[in-house]
Order: sequence, then structure tokens, then C-alpha cells
Amino acid sequence: MESMEKNWVPSFGIMKLLVNGLAEDSKVEEAKEPIAQVKEEFTRNVDLWNEVEAELPH
Repeated sequence: MESMEKNWVPSFGIMKLLVNGLAEDSKVEEAKEPIAQVKEEFTRNVDLWNEVEAELPH
């Protein structure tokens, strides 16, 4: 994610909207990519991101 390269990430709420929007457009694999990146960089929100990821269609 380009913003992470600049040491900036949008808020959890904005990122969740992005991920859910991708999933609604049948782009589940693309939705999982930013989740993985954020979980790797910002471990304090891993539990929240695990919940979001679990709610994605399989």
C-alpha cells in the first residue's frame, strides 16, 4: 500500500470500508491484501482485523 510506504495509513473505519467495498465487488482476494499489510505493520489492531477478515465471504 503506497500510503504505508509513507508511514501513513487511513483510519480503521476508512480501511474497513475499503475492504468491505472490495469484498462486495467479489474482490475478496484483493480485500485480504491490505488486511495482511496492516496486520503486519500495526499489530495492536490485529484482533479487529481478524474479525473483519472472518466476516469476508469465502
